[in-house]
Amino acid sequence: MSLTYEEPAEGYLKIGYFYQDNIVIDLKKYKEGQKNYLLIKGHIDHFYEARELNMNFELWFDRFIVSQGSKFWTWSIYTTEN
Repeated sequence: MSLTYEEPAEGYLKIGYFYQDNIVIDLKKYKEGQKNYLLIKGHIDHFYEARELNMNFELWFDRFIVSQGSKFWTWSIYTTEN
């Protein structure tokens, strides 16, 4: 098995790479007006293996600042819904 760089699949926009995780926007969800459109994908995972973060970019960015750059993606206390 060889590891190769994978370009974002159609309908996804990779916006960041932090600690071997890719932050990805699901463009379909964003265009539909869904509030939770952000996904997380491991650096060797395929895009279909991305998991939902249950947040939007604004909430992700706020948490990233508050956590001082910590890998907080597993926090599940608040979403954009509540």
